[in-house]
Amino acid sequence: MKRRIQERKRFLTNTRSDNMMGRGFYGSGACFAGGGLWGSLMMLGLFLLTAALAIWAVKRFTSKDHQMIEELKMKFVLGEITEEEYLKKKEVLKRK
Repeated sequence: MKRRIQERKRFLTNTRSDNMMGRGFYGSGACFAGGGLWGSLMMLGLFLLTAALAIWAVKRFTSKDHQMIEELKMKFVLGEITEEEYLKKKEVLKRK
């Protein structure tokens, strides 16, 4: 009888501390690799990778078109091209 009560107490104690309200879903409360230094490094790496991808995407998809249109505007302002040429070339650049 005592043994059964002890097992029941241990079961209740473990389920209370191991559930999501206790130590966390993964047991130690950390999402990556049990927490600690390794988990922190993984989170930092994931953050840096996301930031690098965002910077790359912004540079890749905005800078060239914007720069080319600015150069085209300068040529038009300086009189190197006519208004017709400017508008045609601008349309071509916007279609890309």
